[in-house]
Amino acid sequence: MILERLQIANVRNLERVELDLTDRGNLLVGANGSGKTSVLEAVHLLSMGRSFRPGRASGLIRYGASECTVFGVARVDGFQYSIGFTRGRDGAREFRVNGESQRLASEVARLLPVQVLGPRTVDLIQEGPDLRRRFLNWGVFHVKPAFRAEWAAAERSLRSRNRLLREIDGARIADSAEFASWEWQLAQHSARLDAMRRDYLRGFQPVLDRILVDLQFPTTISIEYHPGWTVEVDEAGTMVPGGVGRAVDAAAAPEGETGLSDTPDYRDPDTRGRTVPLDGRLAEALTRLFADCRGADLQRGYTTMGYHRAELRVRADGHPAADYLSRGQMKVLAWAMMVAQGQLLHEVAGRSSIYLADEMGAELDESNIRGICHLLTQANVQCIATGLDDGLARSWPEGSIRTSHIEGGIISPSR
Repeated sequence: MILERLQIANVRNLERVELDLTDRGNLLVGANGSGKTSVLEAVHLLSMGRSFRPGRASGLIRYGASECTVFGVARVDGFQYSIGFTRGRDGAREFRVNGESQRLASEVARLLPVQVLGPRTVDLIQEGPDLRRRFLNWGVFHVKPAFRAEWAAAERSLRSRNRLLREIDGARIADSAEFASWEWQLAQHSARLDAMRRDYLRGFQPVLDRILVDLQFPTTISIEYHPGWTVEVDEAGTMVPGGVGRAVDAAAAPEGETGLSDTPDYRDPDTRGRTVPLDGRLAEALTRLFADCRGADLQRGYTTMGYHRAELRVRADGHPAADYLSRGQMKVLAWAMMVAQGQLLHEVAGRSSIYLADEMGAELDESNIRGICHLLTQANVQCIATGLDDGLARSWPEGSIRTSHIEGGIISPSR
């Protein structure tokens, strides 16, 4: 997937900007406040419909304008797409692909996968589980087409069970039949999501290992997956303790480069991932678990176990990475994880991410910048990077980067 041309209107301080992009590296150079990060933000808006920067959404729209718009021309699998995004001050959003309005933003996100590398990327290692859970879900969403529908169904089941938990008065007996119905559905969807996540991570760990070797990372990194419940199912179909304490064993991955299931569901471009095998024993065990937790969940008013509580734990030489690594090492590891996710997407689905790298020079040392730039070039992915001066261009392999300058919201090619 390549974004060939970008047009931006009224995004922050950018009144009207047009930019032609190469299919490899694109470097935007400018002083702080020049608008270079706003260009990256516009690409993110075009893909996700929201900003990656913290703060009020109203600040997205240039002062005095009623709306902001982003338009892009992209090439996907040899076909050209025109993609447009508009956001008004009232919060109304619209995506258009080839002139047709899109009801589901996820359709555009799948068409235009975007990864952000910047000052907050290190939070993937040092902050709580929410970011790592989103990281995992992004990867599974783009690799396994069945994930979106399964996730939506799971969310409906979870909301319905939580609604019942909040509505039940302490003096009134809960409708066990209604609870049982939603718990059965929640268990089915949780089991399917768990299977997809585990399969994805078996492919992810070997790709990350290769990247860390290339970067000469000093410690051994392992990714532990915890499904969001405290039980596993043994061979006899009996619930046993261990769900939270168990990790995906990457060494046990099936033979092959990625380790992802080599079945028609995942390899045929028309049908891969449309159906998901269900572990019936796990679904039955989860149904019983939800019923057993019903009393405690009634007191709390929400569902305490399930797919929504899944977690990734990152370990360095067996220790929690956030406690064991320096901040600089955590930055390199977090960036490496993002690059690994894009490489896995390319290996499994034949599709590429667009990387938005904000202020690389401020986040990594020179050696690691060169390493990351080499990896991105080697992977044949498109990258749009920002920097304060032209020196960052020297970190890219020769001939793989085009530099443009931005000043006062106006972009000009390198002189």
